[in-house]
Amino acid sequence: MPDGPSLFTRFLEKESLRPDLKRAVRMTIAFMVPLSISLLGPWKFGPVHACIAAQTIAMVDVRGAYAFRFSLLMGLSLILTAAVWLGVIAGGNLALILMGTIAVVAAGGLWRHLSSEHGPGLAISSGLMFFLTVAEKQSMTGVPQHATLLTLAGAVFGVLLQVAAWPVQPQHPLRKTVAESWLALADLIGAMPLETPNRPQALADFEAVMRTTLNRTQTNLVAVGIKRGKLPEQLEALNLIAARLAMRSMVLNTALETHAATLGVPRSTFEPMLESLGNVARSVATCVVSRQASHLASLEVRLTRLQGLISVLQGRVRSQIESPSLVAELSEILAHIAKQLPGIGEVLTELTSQVEERMSASLELADLKALRPLAFELDPWRKPEAALVRHTIRVTCLAVVGVLVMYFGKLPHGYWIPFTILVVLQPDYGSTRQRAAQRMLGTLAGGLLASVLLWVHPPIWGLLLTTAVSISIFGYFVKKNYGIAVIFITLMVALLTEASHPVTLGFTLERIGSTLGGGLFALVAAAVFWPVWEASRFPGIMATALEKNILYLKIVAQRLIDGGVYDDT
Repeated sequence: MPDGPSLFTRFLEKESLRPDLKRAVRMTIAFMVPLSISLLGPWKFGPVHACIAAQTIAMVDVRGAYAFRFSLLMGLSLILTAAVWLGVIAGGNLALILMGTIAVVAAGGLWRHLSSEHGPGLAISSGLMFFLTVAEKQSMTGVPQHATLLTLAGAVFGVLLQVAAWPVQPQHPLRKTVAESWLALADLIGAMPLETPNRPQALADFEAVMRTTLNRTQTNLVAVGIKRGKLPEQLEALNLIAARLAMRSMVLNTALETHAATLGVPRSTFEPMLESLGNVARSVATCVVSRQASHLASLEVRLTRLQGLISVLQGRVRSQIESPSLVAELSEILAHIAKQLPGIGEVLTELTSQVEERMSASLELADLKALRPLAFELDPWRKPEAALVRHTIRVTCLAVVGVLVMYFGKLPHGYWIPFTILVVLQPDYGSTRQRAAQRMLGTLAGGLLASVLLWVHPPIWGLLLTTAVSISIFGYFVKKNYGIAVIFITLMVALLTEASHPVTLGFTLERIGSTLGGGLFALVAAAVFWPVWEASRFPGIMATALEKNILYLKIVAQRLIDGGVYDDT
């Protein structure tokens, strides 16, 4: 019986450790509960503010200590609420609307500066909440009397959804980030077989992801500080093993490619061992997060099989390859890989040994008080980047123009113009062009799909079901493929409006027109208004990269001159 899980099992293993599927589930619950209550419950209210606030908070993927997570989520909730409050007090007063626009959009630049991970999303979400409130106040189409309170209630519900999973899912923040390193290793090894589509590019991409993941994990582990305790030390050792296996797997792949013509044995001889190593990596990721004895037992079986395959492969290398130097090279690489395997079982045995004593909230959290403190994560004292300052000034000015078009154009849903500007406009022209194309094409496709569905006039349960499916797909793809995500966010918005009152084809065309207009305006403005060209930034970035590589090569050369040998350090 062949070793290794089925494709479906592999998918479930990956998705159970990655954020996309969980994010989609959280967002669907966060969006659908307020919407269902507003439509079917005893209390009637406009659901838009509560739904958007809840799904915005539920969408956040946050790592680190639980105290930091909670503080960050509540901070995001208060900022969204403040944006709606500004929209409510601005009313139909143009001067107040413009001042509020400047405050909200300029604050978005501050959020980007404080956190490159969470800042951009918060800047866009707070801008949407403000523009939506202003547009509905202006058109008097039914901004809820308590829009601010509904926003806060929806955001708090999103926080509760996030918090509810913490004691239930045994996904310690440190354990999960280490598991991501092993998943990245499995993906890297999975791209090594010769039949992999676009193999050179796939290997380069997965190697880059591997390096980024390892660096992020190491930063999180080091951030624990002096009072680290045993857990972070064990996880750091496990992360180091993943780094060594990644490096040695790439060395083996390079050796096989270099000596392909004189290898003497088929390249496929090595692929069962690589496949087994990928299975081990996935098992480690599952085991380190779940802490289940059954997963540890499964891992031990796979480790034993991998060690056997390496031993057999070493024998074939010695007996079937004629070149002594190549035999020595491949044998040494395989020996280095085999040397790392016992440490995996030892570390995970310790990490799993006390799983039966785990309470609903892990006692290991006491070791994480220093993990990612708020000031460390947000880094408020870092000097702002010049490109970000220019971007903030540019997007603020353009958003003001978009608001003026919305105000004087008397468009019922004209908030899509400044909102699209906020979404599309990026710090550099290349990113703006890509985002504009995704936004406009996705909106067109989603608008046409919505029109087809709305012409059918589905019943209320059909609207709710379709909306739930749309928000789920949007949540799953929002960070994987933005073009696909836009299609379903467009469909979701149209269905949300239909749930409140009938929507005509004019609504869909209006939204498509506003989005296309805002996107084209942002694209033209990015090219002529204080542009930031990649061509001017690239030489400096490349020069820095070359300097770092030269420094690394000097260190390696000096080590060789001094008679040093290859070792883990």
